[in-house]
Amino acid sequence: MSTDTDATAGTDATAGSDATTDATNAGPTSTTEMTAPTSTDGATEATTDGDTDATTEDTDSATGDLPPELDAACESLCEKFIECDWEPQYRDVASCKLDCASNTPGGMCIAPSVALYQCVGGLTCEELEAEEWPSCAAEEDALPEACGEPDCQNLGSSAGPDSCSYGYACPNAPAQEIACEGDTCTCLVDGEAMGTCGAPEGFCDLEPYEKADIAFECCGFEF
Repeated sequence: MSTDTDATAGTDATAGSDATTDATNAGPTSTTEMTAPTSTDGATEATTDGDTDATTEDTDSATGDLPPELDAACESLCEKFIECDWEPQYRDVASCKLDCASNTPGGMCIAPSVALYQCVGGLTCEELEAEEWPSCAAEEDALPEACGEPDCQNLGSSAGPDSCSYGYACPNAPAQEIACEGDTCTCLVDGEAMGTCGAPEGFCDLEPYEKADIAFECCGFEF
């Protein structure tokens, strides 16, 4: 949820557990929180940052009384994520729905967010993993700017087939980047190394969403 999708990160990541612990304890803020996902790079990234008007009025989920239309839309969205294995930090629909509901801003954001979640939930896995979602363009355009993702800077770089990095720097959050060179990947938070793990073969040639999966497994980053 990113597109351009967290509070419940998968605790069963198997690669680089020490790196994951170190990076997570440093308090990196995810770029993929599930508030109105967008499709800018094929990985969910969205946060609740935005206008005061949009964020000060929380959804009824804070009191345990979740609007039924939001509950149904989050369920549809999360079922699609799990079916397509598109958001690796979520291992089941329940944990995904919890984040979806709690991280969706209230007020004017609920109705357009519900419409977008419903649309994304109806995509095929192939459509979901694409760079853009043409069939949900109207729903994305209808989402107020305050309800969507922040303006994040892509930190990705490439210095050859075995040396590259992937990450993001978003407003009000530490920059997170996984830098792989040779057989080692390093987890960076605001440019400081927080841990390492073995680099998977061909990392630099992977698609963005595949690099995001590895960043989660290695560092606990949720792009």
